[in-house]
This record gives sequence, C-alpha cells and structure tokens, in this order.
Amino acid sequence: MSLIKFTQAIARYIAKSFLMGRCRNLWAKNLLDWNLPLTRVEKVYVGLYLILDDYGKGGFPKDNSSRDEVYSGEIGYMDSLPGLSRSDIIDGASRKPFWLGPLRSYLNDFCDVTDAFKSADILPPKRILEIGCGSWLDVRTTGIDGLPSNGDKY
Repeated sequence: MSLIKFTQAIARYIAKSFLMGRCRNLWAKNLLDWNLPLTRVEKVYVGLYLILDDYGKGGFPKDNSSRDEVYSGEIGYMDSLPGLSRSDIIDGASRKPFWLGPLRSYLNDFCDVTDAFKSADILPPKRILEIGCGSWLDVRTTGIDGLPSNGDKY
C-alpha cells in the first residue's frame, strides 16, 4: 500500500469516527441553511472534517483545473446554495462585508486593515494585490477572484 493510500485510509477513518460526529451534524445543517451561524471554532472544525473526508475519497487536493472549469465551478456553487436565489447572492455580495453580521464589527475590522496599511506605509498612490477580493473593496486594487463578474471590475 502506498503512503498516499495509507494516509487516505486514515483520513477516511477519522472523518467517519465519533471525533467528527459533531462536524458531520453541523455540515448537514449547513447544507440545509447556508446562513447557519457558526462560531470560528465550528467553521475550522467543519473545514477540517471536509478536508479529511475529501482527502479520504481522493478529492483533495484538487487537480489544477482550467480557468474555465474554475469559473463554472464558482458559478455552479452560487446556484447550489439552499434557500438563496442567484439575485439574493449577488445582492448580498454587492453589500459585502456589511450583509451578514453586526456593522460595528465589520467597521472595526475595516479600521484595523486601514491602520495596518498606514503602518506598513501603503498609502495612495500605492497599489495592492488582493487575492479572492470579490467586488466589495472600493480602493484602487488589482484583484483576482474566481467569478468573471467580479474580475471584470479590476
């Protein structure tokens, strides 16, 4: 048995074990409710379960797909979220990061980011590269995002 097959077998065992029972339950609930409120620890815990489960099945890490496959996967993901229409998702993304949670928290985080830019001497007219930026950042940015509708703006 190769090392990869061995580690995949261990990952499958752990993903199906009692240790990941709560993760499986949270993931099942999240599949039914995309806006299910999860703590940071729960998000990490479910993410660990998903990685172990996918790796155990041979689906992680993903192979290097073509750009078109990545775009269609992102678009397909938007269409698969339970209880949300594509227009709901686009509307929410246009208000991101202010669409899901207390405004004060987001504004505090935004101020932290701007303070970090200032302390690193990243001030206009300097530019930044943000990977996975989406469409909410309203500064002069070179951005990379998986959705063509977001990437077209940069």
